[in-house]
Amino acid sequence: MQRSVQKTLAKKISCVGIGLHSGKKVSMALLPAPVGSGISFIRTDIPKSPIIEASLNNVIHTKRATTLGFNGVSVSTVEHLLSALSGLGVDNVRIEIDSAEVPIMDGSSAPFVYLIKTAGLKNQPEAGRTCYVIRKQIEITDGDK
Repeated sequence: MQRSVQKTLAKKISCVGIGLHSGKKVSMALLPAPVGSGISFIRTDIPKSPIIEASLNNVIHTKRATTLGFNGVSVSTVEHLLSALSGLGVDNVRIEIDSAEVPIMDGSSAPFVYLIKTAGLKNQPEAGRTCYVIRKQIEITDGDK
């Protein structure tokens, strides 16, 4: 069995779109990141460009979109981008964004998958990847839902 290693992007790639809830133009760049750095959003529209790590601990809102926040700074509608990164096995990436919202693109993860594949992936063999194994069924219910 092959050892699973961390991955980042092979090169920087950018896109421009519209924020679903704000209606504002958003410029976003995805950049390679060092081993073990994880996924982080850098708000370039705010002085000192605060960083928000894509971490469960930083989820501050989930109504109509997933919002990450840290020290009073947030970025929302991150779910399609994070899904694309996860699905393609990207562990480390810096996301520079000039708005409080990821562009909606076509409303799916497909444009982000295309963007990431266009940049290409780079193995980071100096570090293994953390893999979680689900050992029992997990179920969440709310009434009949």
